Amino acid sequence: MKRKRTSKKEAIEILNIVTEQLLKKNIRPEMTLREYAAFSGVDFKQVVIDANSGKLPLMEPRNPLKRELRRVNVAAIYTKALAKSLLEI
Repeated sequence: MKRKRTSKKEAIEILNIVTEQLLKKNIRPEMTLREYAAFSGVDFKQVVIDANSGKLPLMEPRNPLKRELRRVNVAAIYTKALAKSLLEI
């Protein structure tokens, strides 16, 4: 079965649903690597390895000229999982 490509409008709707649900459950849509490790129960070193290898979606720096902690895009993780499950329906 050929996968249906998600339209931009559908992607925005999915992102809005995911963000709303994350906030209802007091899950922040972005976390530092250390916060994400504690939240997910994964060892911090493994989170760093996953971030370095591109397995975790990272937020763009707020100010590229300043040094800041890398942040995991938690909303993107949930959105990707939701979109995948919707395509399987």
